[in-house]
Formats: sequence, C-alpha cells, structure tokens
Amino acid sequence: MHPDTGPLRTPDQHAHPDSGACGHHVLVAGLADDTATVRSLLEALPACTVGQVLLEAEPDRAPDVAGWDVPGRVAVHVLRRDTTPVARRRRGRRLATALDAWVTEWLDPEGCACAGPFTLWVGGAGNAEVEVLCRRLERGLDPASAHLHRPGR
Repeated sequence: MHPDTGPLRTPDQHAHPDSGACGHHVLVAGLADDTATVRSLLEALPACTVGQVLLEAEPDRAPDVAGWDVPGRVAVHVLRRDTTPVARRRRGRRLATALDAWVTEWLDPEGCACAGPFTLWVGGAGNAEVEVLCRRLERGLDPASAHLHRPGR
C-alpha cells in the first residue's frame, strides 16, 4: 500500500500508467469528498486504461460525470445514497458494498481470479465501513498482481 502522494503505480512496474504500462485494470473509488482527487486521477490515465470508478454521493451532491475526461474503457458509476435519516448515518455503506462486490468479481479466487495487474485507489478515509473493507484488502491482496493506494497512508 502506498500513500496518495504521487501517481498511480502498477504492481509490476511501479510506474505511472502512461509510461507504457497499459493492460492493467484500475479501480478508483471514493465518497463525494474525494471527487476532485478521483477526477484528477482519471485525467492522468492513458487512453488504453480499463477499469471502474465508484463514487458514493447524496443525490444533491452527486457529481455530473458526463463532461469528465475518462478513458473509453473506464466506466464511472455514481452510487446515489438514500436520503432517509437512517441512511445518512450509514455514509459509505453503498461504496463499501460496491467495493466488496468488485473485489469478489475481480480478485476472489472463487470469482474471476483474473491475473491482473490491478491498481486500486480507495478514498473514503475515516469511513468505518470503507476502512474495514480496506484492512481486509490489505491482508489479502497479492502484491505481485494488485497495488492498493489509500489517501494519507
């Protein structure tokens, strides 16, 4: 795991994706507070990047991603949080659920068990549900095939 102090690095080369390291898969995930960072990360990726972006936000704070500069094979998903009082206390739940599903699909040996390499940037720092999932990822990721970035670490 590496701090959010520089470019995304691939697990095999530890180099910026636009240095010719196409072929890896990215996951960029965060909460509405992470939107500016997520957008700048996406703008730095080469056109050949493949991956997913997951952003959780309240409906009135959901970013308009239509005008974002995103590689053609990267899908951006805005996870709109329910606005009920109970749901407001569960900030991060939709992101954690989507992250868990992504991990199961792409990294779990019972799921895809794809070879990667994978580069993951997961925001939501300080959110309990996201932190629990990231600790599980830290313990289970194979550093030869996946590289996890967290803000402030």
